[in-house]
Amino acid sequence: MKKILIVDDQIDVRKLVEVTLRYGNFKILQASNGLDTIAIGKKKRGGVGKMKLLIVDDSAIVQERLISMFDDQKEIQFVGQAQNGIEALKFIKEHKPHAVILDIRMPEGNGIDVLQQIKQIDPSIKVIMFTNYPYSQYRTKCLKSGADYFLDKSSEFNKIPEIINQLAKAIQE
Repeated sequence: MKKILIVDDQIDVRKLVEVTLRYGNFKILQASNGLDTIAIGKKKRGGVGKMKLLIVDDSAIVQERLISMFDDQKEIQFVGQAQNGIEALKFIKEHKPHAVILDIRMPEGNGIDVLQQIKQIDPSIKVIMFTNYPYSQYRTKCLKSGADYFLDKSSEFNKIPEIINQLAKAIQE
């Protein structure tokens, strides 16, 4: 077995750890310690450490309010806004967001069907169901279908920034 030094692009190079080479989701980095070794670090989705966020809601007012909540946050990148399920799935395939804020009721595809398709495309995408229909049967169906969060627009709007910030921090780690 070949031993190498691993350098994650988020840690101090002086804190290198010797480990055994494993295959997986890694990229090769230049060794900056002057030793005759190879250093690798975990790849980040998006490549720059920013969390890519897609908003899927047929209400322009809701979309604008959500976007304005994150105006000055550099770690969040809006990759788009979709008003229906067809647009949402197109954006997801093209832009590969880390997280999606998804309404349940919208034209051309209900949110639960879109949620199921998102999880088939990429199960690692975090989905926040955000709805005016917070009924228990919707909550249960969404959570069973893979939703990571289920929020009521009328009473839980203020939870969105905390959830998005937690997800953005996880992406940067």
